[in-house]
Order: sequence, then C-alpha cells, then structure tokens
Amino acid sequence: MSDDMRIYKSCGNVYKDLGLPDADELFIKAQLGFEIFSIIEERKWFLAQAAEMLGTDEAEIAPLMNGKFSGYNVERLFSFLNRLNISIDIYLKNAPQGAAYQQLHAAG
Repeated sequence: MSDDMRIYKSCGNVYKDLGLPDADELFIKAQLGFEIFSIIEERKWFLAQAAEMLGTDEAEIAPLMNGKFSGYNVERLFSFLNRLNISIDIYLKNAPQGAAYQQLHAAG
C-alpha cells in the first residue's frame, strides 16, 4: 500500500461517503433497484420477459439491469416491485439519541 493512500470507515451509505447531494435518495434507489434486478435474475427472465412483467418496454428496463438506478424515481421502483408481487412496508421510527443523520433502508 502506498504512503498516500488513506482508508476511511464508511457510514454505510457510499453516496454519503462521497459527499453526493441527495445521497439518501440515491442509496434507497440503489437498494430497491438491486432487489428488482435480483428477482429478475433469480427468475432467469430475459429483458423482454422482464419488461412485459413490469408493464414497460426493454429500453426502460435495460439501465436497471446494468445497475443504473438513478434514472428512476422511488415510486416507479415501488411499482416494479408490486408487479413482481413484492409487498412494500414503510416503517417510521425515532432516530437514536445523538444520531448524526437519519437512515433510509430497504431490505428484501
């Protein structure tokens, strides 16, 4: 390892670590998009099959299958999950005392 390389502990959100604006939104989109991607891969669907099941066309699904989730809004990703027969539960709770920031998290 070179002398000028530094290692930093992640806060758990790579977008926040990079200092990107809208880091929380990017993080949740990545989590939701990855869930959709994983389901499509697990079901071994081709792009055309996935597009048909999601009620859209291949051009809209292709970026998602290439890991580019930022072009989708959260509502659109929710609609894809619903079409895949995945229910979505949203829970709200108080952040721990002294928490530096709030967290968004999607779990499959």
